[in-house]
Amino acid sequence: MNNGLYNGLDNGLHNGVYNGLSDGLKNGLFYNESKSLIKYLVVYLDAGHRSSYSQNSSGVKWLDLTNNNNNGVLLNGATFNSSNQGYINCDGSNDYIELENSDKIKLGRDNFSIEYWVRKKITTVGNGYNNVWGVNKWISGGSQGQNEWSLGLGDANVDQFQFIIESGSTIYSTAAYPLSMNQWYQVVGIRKDNKLQLYVNGILRQENTPSFFTNNLAVNNSGKKIRINNSYLNTYYTGADSAILRIYKKALTKEEVRNNFNEFRGRFGL
Repeated sequence: MNNGLYNGLDNGLHNGVYNGLSDGLKNGLFYNESKSLIKYLVVYLDAGHRSSYSQNSSGVKWLDLTNNNNNGVLLNGATFNSSNQGYINCDGSNDYIELENSDKIKLGRDNFSIEYWVRKKITTVGNGYNNVWGVNKWISGGSQGQNEWSLGLGDANVDQFQFIIESGSTIYSTAAYPLSMNQWYQVVGIRKDNKLQLYVNGILRQENTPSFFTNNLAVNNSGKKIRINNSYLNTYYTGADSAILRIYKKALTKEEVRNNFNEFRGRFGL
């Protein structure tokens, strides 16, 4: 978009959704999001966008490009790297990223999508439950009723993607899909009515319609903040690079997921 997002908006969008967006989105830098999706965005972090993370500073803030103020904080030594236009590295020792928790990310009965661009650096194999955490609002499977959702990077001694949610004390999940170390991925977890979907690099890899999972089931509201590369156990950490996180109050279609993949695939050599 030659003159940024603003000049590409019609008057209706400008008078409504546009005024609720940050200057970073208005400027359109690295941002080609479809106008039809903008109104559904509740979190947008992009370490390659200078309005989200300043590449010329050693700051600990990773700013939300929507005006919902779900900003990330880099904790215990998580660091910025300028490769691939920018990402945040967690080394798997004790560093992680934590986001604010606004009403906008209480998902309840809504359809939603969580899109995460990540490169896992340290295997879970031989490391128990270390290096399993992607992006989540989760404690553990043994903490029934206190978890919300997780888009994970492994399970005990296994490197894999998996999308799970909890309603009441019941956990629902997609099947897992394998991942490789030191490779960038777009991974998207979607709740679509009574289905859970897992996309990897723009392709639907797993879909599940769990028993007793209906349109009316609400994801738990624990009041917890979103964490990246750590969970609320504060025991296990993940060595990974995180570049982009987008959360939508909408179930993305396969075309929308693919368009989002095509938007950034060149940046990550995919």
